[in-house]
Amino acid sequence: MWLQFRMYLLVIVLFSILYGAILAIGTLMGAGGAVFYIGIAFAMLGLQYMIGPAIVTWSMKVKWVSEQQEPRLHRMVTELAHEARLPKPKIGISEINIPNAFAFGRTHRDGRVCVTRGILNILNEDELRAVLGHEISHIKHRDMAFITLLSAIPMIMYWIAWSFMFRGMFGDRRNGGSYALVIGIGAMLLYFNN
Repeated sequence: MWLQFRMYLLVIVLFSILYGAILAIGTLMGAGGAVFYIGIAFAMLGLQYMIGPAIVTWSMKVKWVSEQQEPRLHRMVTELAHEARLPKPKIGISEINIPNAFAFGRTHRDGRVCVTRGILNILNEDELRAVLGHEISHIKHRDMAFITLLSAIPMIMYWIAWSFMFRGMFGDRRNGGSYALVIGIGAMLLYFNN
């Protein structure tokens, strides 16, 4: 419990520093106030929170499987979820030949575990159980929520980069246009670095 609290606190501090820097730079350059930037951040996070699972399901071509279709997979996930004291996640198979497994969803109750056809073809039962245990640990530790929060940083950097670069290229150079261009290029580099 204490570890989770410290992780949440760390994320809050990191976002406070990030938004403080964005707000200071934006205000100095005249590109909007705190409400504007906070509104953008919450809108992006909300959109990602709402449609993220659907996008993952669609992009990875996940097919949800029943216990009758995949009894071995369901048995392993049921046992692992019980050991982790979690509700049983929804189980899917992605018909991709690349060996991979992933977990996603919004909450413990909305957890989803997927494996690709490629990983099912190469792993024995013990190896598959270990991979599924790893994915369930992502659900238990709410890694999806942290990833959603942290993924807002590159989106914000991208938006800042484009708005400041255009302001720097087409704005008045005597009123901070050169600084805006430099800030925009810096934000673009941070975007690609994430």
